[in-house]
Amino acid sequence: MKKSLSQREVEIYRQRLLRMRLATAAAVQSVEERSLQSTQGTRSEIGDGAAEETVMDLELEGLAIQRELDRSTERALDRVEEGLYGVCATCGADIGRERLDLLPYAIDCVQCARRMDSRQN
Repeated sequence: MKKSLSQREVEIYRQRLLRMRLATAAAVQSVEERSLQSTQGTRSEIGDGAAEETVMDLELEGLAIQRELDRSTERALDRVEEGLYGVCATCGADIGRERLDLLPYAIDCVQCARRMDSRQN
């Protein structure tokens, strides 16, 4: 298992992951607050209630995505602490800077991620 990222590069990605974690936490809190407010409010018309439910459903779906992003970010931060950031958790190859630039929470290389996606579909 070789590791091509320098400590400085790992630290830059770590800082980015920490910022992502803060942004995700703020987004989750915002959705939770809006959901709480909408359940406490009164509905004036039946149509308004249906629209509110649709909005709430979309927000809850977004919340699930945000929580998954948070879990992925935490896993990547754990790998930073373990000294394994940038190394594929499946095959041990380098993940590659291009992939980490796009998905700093990636813990698998492109090839392994594609194999996993094809198995799930």
